[in-house]
Amino acid sequence: EDASQSLVYQHTAAPLASDLLEGFNCALISYGQTGSGKTHTMMGGNSSDGTTTTTTGKKKSSSTSTINDEKSGMIHRLIKDIFQQMKESPPSIEYIVRCSFVEIYLEKILDLLNPANRSIQILEEGSGLGSMMGGSSTAALSSSLDG
Repeated sequence: EDASQSLVYQHTAAPLASDLLEGFNCALISYGQTGSGKTHTMMGGNSSDGTTTTTTGKKKSSSTSTINDEKSGMIHRLIKDIFQQMKESPPSIEYIVRCSFVEIYLEKILDLLNPANRSIQILEEGSGLGSMMGGSSTAALSSSLDG
């Protein structure tokens, strides 16, 4: 069945933004067979003018760098919501936003920010805040355009 990127986001990934800001580790996971639309769902699709939406939601072309919300994928939408909710929170609250991008393929964890990194492990946190990827590279984000 066909569903818009917005509908899929609202029913799956949108709740993660508030969970993250409450201190929980969260994962946005796409699973499926080759050709099932994982990359399209996570990163977005092509716009009508032929440019491609990147993970930041920016259209990749020599003439434009505008955000195409209709075609934006889950990653861009979640990052955008996180920073919007941070903006709306009391100024006394400080946040540090870090992300990792990994791929699990043939039971191997690949670090997409540092492909040479082979020391990633899945770790449980004793505090009850969820699991995390130990040893994976992280990128600090200061705005929704960084993601």
